[in-house]
Amino acid sequence: CCSLFWMDDMVVLFTKPCKNQISYFENNAKDLETHVELQLYPKYHLDSSSLLSVHKLSSCPFAVNSAGKFMVVFSGNVGKLDMTMFRVTVEGALEKNAPYKARAEIVPVKELCIVTFRQIPITISVLSPGKASADAESPEPQSCLVLHNNGELCHLDLDTGSEKEILDRVEHFWTDSSEEVRDPGAVRPSDAASSGKDLVSGLLWTYGARGINILYTSKILQSCRENRSPKLNIIGTDPELEYDREVYPVALFPGLNSIIGVSQHISTVPNSRFHGFNPLAKSHPVLSPLIRYLLLQGAKDEALALMREAMCYPHFSHSLEWLVFTVLEAEYSKPSNQDQTPGTGDHDGNSKENLCTLRGVINLVKAFPMFVDVIVRVARKVDPTHWDLLFSHAGKPSHLFNVAMQNKSLRSAAAFLVVVAAWEGPELSQECALDLFQETLQVGQYDLSGELSRFIIRSARDMSDNAQQWHNKSRGGIFSYFTGGSGSSNTASTEGDRVAETLQEVMSTHAVGLLAARRLQDLSALTRKSGFDIAPLLRNERFGVAQLRSFKEALAEIEKSLAMNHSNRIINQADCELLLEAFRNAGLTEWVVVLATILQRSAMLLNLFRGDDALWSVYIKNIKDDSKYASLVEELESGMNAHQFED
Repeated sequence: CCSLFWMDDMVVLFTKPCKNQISYFENNAKDLETHVELQLYPKYHLDSSSLLSVHKLSSCPFAVNSAGKFMVVFSGNVGKLDMTMFRVTVEGALEKNAPYKARAEIVPVKELCIVTFRQIPITISVLSPGKASADAESPEPQSCLVLHNNGELCHLDLDTGSEKEILDRVEHFWTDSSEEVRDPGAVRPSDAASSGKDLVSGLLWTYGARGINILYTSKILQSCRENRSPKLNIIGTDPELEYDREVYPVALFPGLNSIIGVSQHISTVPNSRFHGFNPLAKSHPVLSPLIRYLLLQGAKDEALALMREAMCYPHFSHSLEWLVFTVLEAEYSKPSNQDQTPGTGDHDGNSKENLCTLRGVINLVKAFPMFVDVIVRVARKVDPTHWDLLFSHAGKPSHLFNVAMQNKSLRSAAAFLVVVAAWEGPELSQECALDLFQETLQVGQYDLSGELSRFIIRSARDMSDNAQQWHNKSRGGIFSYFTGGSGSSNTASTEGDRVAETLQEVMSTHAVGLLAARRLQDLSALTRKSGFDIAPLLRNERFGVAQLRSFKEALAEIEKSLAMNHSNRIINQADCELLLEAFRNAGLTEWVVVLATILQRSAMLLNLFRGDDALWSVYIKNIKDDSKYASLVEELESGMNAHQFED
């Protein structure tokens, strides 16, 4: 097999016979060595019984590509390039369960011999012709892009053989373009039904010594049609397209708006001193530069449609974040006297509105539910000096905080607190933090509750300290320098303690509710994640919610609450251990007995029973018939008998 590629629902193979299978008694044996067969197979079955068509060629091709029903084959030698264009016609359905076997016909429609000084081509991409009407037959391709062995990327006219260089030092390129020069900002009737792949057609992606670059195919074609040189001079690279240096890009995936690459990893081979090579596929999202490209062309509706199609992909939120970040950095770095919304001109000289501004990008992102998440992540990554520019377009941080609360995006709401404190004052930030603190308790995000409690206490102390310092300075006088700071630390500490007591009371009320409802897993999570100590609460509990019923009912109730019989038994056992320690410190013996029984802590139970015969008799009477704890009962009886024997 010399070459293989896909053509719609078919697989195209170029094969030549092996030398050991050629009969040298035949007169044309030497010719058979150079003959190549072009074979077509359906993609669902690569077997000789499914062969659709065969066509003989005179030499092995250098590069092959197709557009629609046309296939272009390049072959020949150095200095002489032969181009052959075939039309492939298929009759029947290319389906596995079709009633009739499909047939294909390969007909050469154009041949061209090109004498050139350039090196041999290694990759070509045929530019599909413009869309024809429904009744008319699709026209033949008129041009293609050719990548030569020395890294020259050229435009080749398939009618005249004229070749013009576009870019040098290129290793790979990808394009999904047509020969039709499109204006992304123009209104077309089919825009509403366009797919994301169609919206960004007209782009040429290159990878080489300059990294990854995006070129506009329409401008290249226009230059060629006007008989001008399309060669480009790329000075810098787009920071959004900086690919991981350990990943080698191999393909463009327009459906996922990503570039797919391969990263080389080394793995150890078991029972060997050698290492194995483990190539891994990685992706790099390119949605952000695609949106910027459309906005620079004034194609707002198309950019919005592309974003809506990409919502289902995992990199969508990150791409929006990167888009806002890059536009924010670009606008912030502009001189103050420069126009923030300049117009851009197309190749015809007609000016278009530049929508790739911070205002335009934020207006687009506002249409999506993760808007507040994107804005707060950008705000926390940039320098606070950027916040004035960012929130002058995005809205007040307190308003975005309320939107995040309504969307139940509590992590994003918590991230806004620092911004609210810096932009709108610490008092408002305190109010927002208290509202968020109570909300996190209600939904059970106790790790966030612990972080908020520490933030509120620290913020209260800072507010009190700042107020005291301002008061001391406002008093004036030489003695203020000696006496002004004496009470500031004590006042700040007192204010922090007062806020801490308020938070402790709120958390205590919530913990009492959890204990009354026997939500012991949530109670354990509250203790573990927030750092809240429930032992003082249990020790001074006044409402009787910690009181247990009979031993059997309490044992069954707590087992059910902690879900000890479920698959995640290890996690539930850790919760039980934490509660056991808390109830033991609080001195609640009944709870200690029940929890120690569930955990089968025989040593702890023996310590309790050896000094209380009445407790032991009640315990053994209620648990003796439970087969689940038969081994525990046997161990406890043995320990109690040994204790009585010692006495």
